[in-house]
Amino acid sequence: MVDLSALSGRAGWGLWLWWVLACTVGWGVGGQVGAALDSYRNIMVTGFLAVAVGGVLAGVLQWLVLRPHVAGAGWWVPSSILAAIAVGVVAFGVGLVNADVGWVGAVGMLGTVLGVLQWLILRGQFTGAGWWVLACTVGWVVGMPVGGFVGWAGLGATYGATSGAALVWLLRQA
Repeated sequence: MVDLSALSGRAGWGLWLWWVLACTVGWGVGGQVGAALDSYRNIMVTGFLAVAVGGVLAGVLQWLVLRPHVAGAGWWVPSSILAAIAVGVVAFGVGLVNADVGWVGAVGMLGTVLGVLQWLILRGQFTGAGWWVLACTVGWVVGMPVGGFVGWAGLGATYGATSGAALVWLLRQA
């Protein structure tokens, strides 16, 4: 197995690049796998499965990047899973995506819930950890239209670039 701590070095461009790669692969592969699991081709089921599987895979890959830098990084995967499932159920299960708030509200909610759950891990270690919530929310809201044009990997890359910049900044505050 590759030791990412040696490759990412201190909090800089190397770490940012690994983070973007983890998000791109996690959401690109996970989103596609989740969407492919829906044999009924129902937009609600497809959306839920894509977010759930993408969230799990992205969370695992992000954990690999974080573990040398963040104490308690083992909670990253459960927080990612919980956020993906909770928001998937609310957004897609009760039809929030089709409600007045539309996709911006649904993905904004995902980014916010994900950011808050992950902030619980970061808050005691980094000054200004609250900015993580904003970075996650913005990353999802900006990433969703990109994903609409180029797929789940585009969403992951956009989210990864945004949240990765925030991550590098936070790690430099330690």
